[in-house]
Amino acid sequence: MMDMRTQGIAAATAYLERIGNTIVASGDEAPAGTDIICIDGDTLVGALVIVRQRPEPEITVPAETLDVALAAVHGYWDTYRTQCRAIRVDVISILVLSEDRALLRHYRGERSR
Repeated sequence: MMDMRTQGIAAATAYLERIGNTIVASGDEAPAGTDIICIDGDTLVGALVIVRQRPEPEITVPAETLDVALAAVHGYWDTYRTQCRAIRVDVISILVLSEDRALLRHYRGERSR
């Protein structure tokens, strides 16, 4: 059985695919500092996934964490620069309601280049 964090990353990956992103790396395959690397149109994106069980009024991700994620995405730049014009870091927050229900919120462009 997958732990809650692994399930959250899998749910976020499925969501990003559903909205038309191409997944490059996810979970253990993603570089340290990110949970998912994907392509959104002409943008290379690193996504951080936050999984929580209690509602919080606001999600705050430290600037240092976003900078590390941006650096991790930048590591993929040479491979994807011919098809991508920009780099972006997104945050996906998942609130687990029950074993089979969750709310997902996607914050785009928390860091970009």
